[in-house]
Amino acid sequence: MAFEMLRKVPDDHSADIWNLEVFLYDMLVGPLPLIGNLQQEINDKIKREAIYYPQKLTAYCKAVIRSF
Repeated sequence: MAFEMLRKVPDDHSADIWNLEVFLYDMLVGPLPLIGNLQQEINDKIKREAIYYPQKLTAYCKAVIRSF
C-alpha cells in the first residue's frame, strides 16, 4: 500500500511507481520486506522502517529498485 493511501490523501502516479518498486523487489528478492500479522502492523512498518536489501542483490539491482 502506497504512502498516499495510508495518509488518505489524493494519490497520483507516485502510488503506481511505489507499487512497481514493491513488485520489482518481490520479483528479485522473494518475500516482501514489510510483512506483519495485522494490517495496522504492516502500515506502521511502511511508514517507519527502512527497506532491507539482501547481500545477494547486486549493486545494479539495488539501484534499479531505489530509483523508483
